[in-house]
Amino acid sequence: MGWMFDKYSAMVGYTEPAIVTGKPIDAGGCYGREDATGQGCFITIQEALAYLREHEDGIPESPSKTSCAIQGFGNVGSSIAKFLFRNGYKVVAISDISGAIYNSEGLDVEDILNTTKGARINTYTKAKAIDPDSLLTLPVTIIIPAAMEGVITKRNAPFIQARVIAEGANGPTTPEADPILEEKKIFIIPDILANAGGVAVSYFEWVQNVGRYIWTEDEVRKQLKIKMSKAFNEVIATKERCNVSMRTAAFMTGLNRVVQAGIRRGKGI
Repeated sequence: MGWMFDKYSAMVGYTEPAIVTGKPIDAGGCYGREDATGQGCFITIQEALAYLREHEDGIPESPSKTSCAIQGFGNVGSSIAKFLFRNGYKVVAISDISGAIYNSEGLDVEDILNTTKGARINTYTKAKAIDPDSLLTLPVTIIIPAAMEGVITKRNAPFIQARVIAEGANGPTTPEADPILEEKKIFIIPDILANAGGVAVSYFEWVQNVGRYIWTEDEVRKQLKIKMSKAFNEVIATKERCNVSMRTAAFMTGLNRVVQAGIRRGKGI
């Protein structure tokens, strides 16, 4: 991205960092970008839990009693795990392509990150190894598929015990699984909402570049919290107003923005 920014600037004859995002910090990049998707997902998880506590029974009040299982420990999964752990949530299971680890009392995410240092999760020996396929059906409060698409299917959906699914990955739930999960009254934070933090911070980078200004990391995180919370509550409002699922509500909210923008610009419907 830094190279593309430089070449475009050379072509037009002036410095234009806003042409691309994802640049290094010293080339007009944005602080907080590495953890942006994970932080955004964590924010939506907090919003979902707060919403569910107001409307339903059985949702733990304390983070320490809120158990989480994370499928995927790459950039997104490890970042989500870090935010959950640092805020007192109990991460009991983590998996990646090499295997899965489990501790019913909670895993030490910081120790895992420091020990593995980007290596496969099966190199971590201080927790019990489990079948990776079983992670999604563990008796936890939240499961976070943050690796591949199509991992929640009509075959395993009936056995999912989590109260919340936060889709850190793109398309982790198949269309056939959705009605099964809805019937089980599992609250889904759909991917286009849950993992939007990375795109939001790309937008923040563009905003800073246009204004020729650099935000601090604290400011980036503050603005991301505002944007993600607002997006979550807009989707919830659509869900309640139209009596639809969270996924449908997310699509409706997004499409309505496009339609309204067109109308206001005189383009009709």
